[in-house]
Amino acid sequence: MNAQVTLAESYDICRTTARRAAGNFYYSFWALPREKRLAMCALYAFFRRTDDLGDDEGSIDTRRASLHNWRESLTHAMSGTFDDPLLPALTDVVRRYSIPLEYLTTSIDGVESDLTRTQIATSEELDQYCYQVASVVGLSCMHVWGFRNEPRALA
Repeated sequence: MNAQVTLAESYDICRTTARRAAGNFYYSFWALPREKRLAMCALYAFFRRTDDLGDDEGSIDTRRASLHNWRESLTHAMSGTFDDPLLPALTDVVRRYSIPLEYLTTSIDGVESDLTRTQIATSEELDQYCYQVASVVGLSCMHVWGFRNEPRALA
């Protein structure tokens, strides 16, 4: 996919994605200042796309390849090469709010783990899975919302 879009167009694509797919969650973004609201839309669009790639109707191998390609797209986007129109906005948000890239790649790991996992056997596995598919979303959002005591907040 050619992502020759302006940053403003990329944010519009993310906002449209969030409005269409997030349901009532999207309206909670309206309590935020415009810049943070747009940042939340970009994060939502990324996490939504990641989840959708894992839930696609294709084979496990096809979904795994899609997630691999998505991870590569994210890596290239952080270097300034965009192959998806939502990535310019996401990259802007990651840089502006100092969101660790590890949070985004960990979410891809979590979705990928769903492709073959049939059950969670231990509480440690459950903790790891919850971190991958939920905690990193919240941690990413916290960087947009802001916090005072980083070690305490992130713990």
